[in-house]
Amino acid sequence: MLDQYAVINCKLFRGAVRMTPDAFQALTYRLSTTNAFRSISSFRHVQQQVAVGLYQLGWSGNGGGVCDVAFACSCSWGSVHVWTDRTIAGLYELNSEVVTFATEDKHAKAKAWVADKSGVEEWSRGWLVVDGTHINLAWKPALNACKHYSYKGDYTFNIALVFLPHSLRIVKLVVGHPGSSHDAQVWASGSGIVAKPRLHLDEGEFVWVDAGYGYSSYTVGPYSNTAAAKSRDLHYFNYSLSRICVKAEHGIAYLKDCFQCLMGFRGNLYREEDHEKAAISPLTDI
Repeated sequence: MLDQYAVINCKLFRGAVRMTPDAFQALTYRLSTTNAFRSISSFRHVQQQVAVGLYQLGWSGNGGGVCDVAFACSCSWGSVHVWTDRTIAGLYELNSEVVTFATEDKHAKAKAWVADKSGVEEWSRGWLVVDGTHINLAWKPALNACKHYSYKGDYTFNIALVFLPHSLRIVKLVVGHPGSSHDAQVWASGSGIVAKPRLHLDEGEFVWVDAGYGYSSYTVGPYSNTAAAKSRDLHYFNYSLSRICVKAEHGIAYLKDCFQCLMGFRGNLYREEDHEKAAISPLTDI
């Protein structure tokens, strides 16, 4: 049926596997070379299993259960479990080569975009935006539940994503923290930009952050509402900055809308690696 949708109705195809036919073809071909799918001899079977896995990753709530997915995809309950796990394992293998830092060309385009949007040439030195988000869990975890309980009143785990503002491409991410962790703690634990800022940023460059990340020599964020209320200049600064930082919100909203499993993750989190696999798999697809 997906073959028919790919030709006659790309919208339905994209609704099923959350990507275009060409992107799905390229992804399944690349996944077929991973260790997770190495035992599958038929490329057709790889496509079938990846399609079921992506279908489940694209749902949450009603329609996202194993029974519903099995009924929609005409396969057994066990197949849904195994094929989804295999798809996640394959995507996890691809993470290091898919989520890569910006090239010089993308670097230049991001700087030009920031300068154009802000109207301030000096602001182009901030060509990356970062924001954090909570991934809700569908149920209370049996292990370390109190650590996963967030200030929003849900059981979650926390991730931080670094975007190119002009394209919403994710270039760095920090995962592995429960929901009770503050955004600043998650960001500070990263092994990329935070640990080696001058490896990723030239002299004078910085990352746009929100108020929860604090300030440093390579991060710039908005002033507090209290300070902005007392100064027209600070208020205008925050207003202008919001036109750039909102792109991080757009990126996270697009991610959660595309892969709605992130609205209610139906997995078990026993190790830090489980957090990574849960968060990284949809990011690799994007």
